[in-house]
Amino acid sequence: MTPPPRIIGVSDVSLGYGSPQIGAFMNSIADHFSTDAMILEPDEHSKKPVHRVGTHCSVKRIPLPTSPFSTTGRRLYILNAARELDRQKPDLLVLFCSFTVPVLLRMKHRPKFTLYNAIESIAAYGESDIEIHRIVSDQIDLLVFPEENRAVHDIPRAGLREIPLAITYNAVNERTLREPTPASKRNGRFLYSGTLSRENTLAGYFLEDELQQLPIDLFGNVSGPDAEDLSHRLSASEKALTYQGYIPAESLAVLREKYAFSLTLWAPINENQLYAAPNKFFEAIAAGVPPITTPHPQCKMLIERYDCGLVAPDWSIEGLSSTLESARRIYGTPRYAELVANCARAVREELNWEAQFAKVQRLLPTAL
Repeated sequence: MTPPPRIIGVSDVSLGYGSPQIGAFMNSIADHFSTDAMILEPDEHSKKPVHRVGTHCSVKRIPLPTSPFSTTGRRLYILNAARELDRQKPDLLVLFCSFTVPVLLRMKHRPKFTLYNAIESIAAYGESDIEIHRIVSDQIDLLVFPEENRAVHDIPRAGLREIPLAITYNAVNERTLREPTPASKRNGRFLYSGTLSRENTLAGYFLEDELQQLPIDLFGNVSGPDAEDLSHRLSASEKALTYQGYIPAESLAVLREKYAFSLTLWAPINENQLYAAPNKFFEAIAAGVPPITTPHPQCKMLIERYDCGLVAPDWSIEGLSSTLESARRIYGTPRYAELVANCARAVREELNWEAQFAKVQRLLPTAL
């Protein structure tokens, strides 16, 4: 009897704290081949290991003396991950993000099938990483991108043109949507969750009077060179807007369902942020909470396709403020109920993990 294939994924982050698509993806790969899989992860010292991510996946942490996101830490992670892969000799290798691609330069063992899931922009890693992609492109059998425009830009520049491709949105929820919280039982407020940064997520807008007067609750870590000042000023707000600090993803998921709308904001300062495919956008739709977003191409496309949220006309505070005011007028009306119902339709038809992974599954080999 032929033994089941050995499947190993290499993650760019410690599992269980973010990037839920990594666990979902590896579990689905393992299920496709009726076996279990292992995920290698870097040792982020501030994050305790989560030893299992889903039914079919175990996690092996690669010890590191320093942060994996330093130059030295990344090099050590790549070297040690490559040694582990040579020791275990996987039949199928899954690489997540440009961060992990250099293992292909260090491995002696060549898997039967290598899948590269570009969950982050390749361009964001710079020219040296782009060149590495060109060098190892002949070792990659399948490409997966979470956003169409990223694929259009990154594939030619990284020399990945002749490789089969799937676009899978970061919709890691199940197809079945629980009955959304009735509008009459929601809190009538706007939710923002995620990193708060003046440069990257327009967080400075939340200090302006136009948004301070609105019922917005902010959750997340503050980052950037002025993080301490920004955190202090947000916490000191005595108006309708509140800053609640960071809470775990599980707690946030419970709270999210009670909100009227959810905000997705990324400053379009580079390709990576313009062509963002944020998890929180899909999590809001899955919870039946209509998203409000700045006009990022993928978010705008999906909201318009399903009529399940609101899109600001531009990235200005005036455009965002006017959109939030429109949302306040809609809340509690039949139009709001329609947006909530359309979130459920989007989940049933397309924005669920089963539908997204099916795009990959049809390109996988039937056996290894």
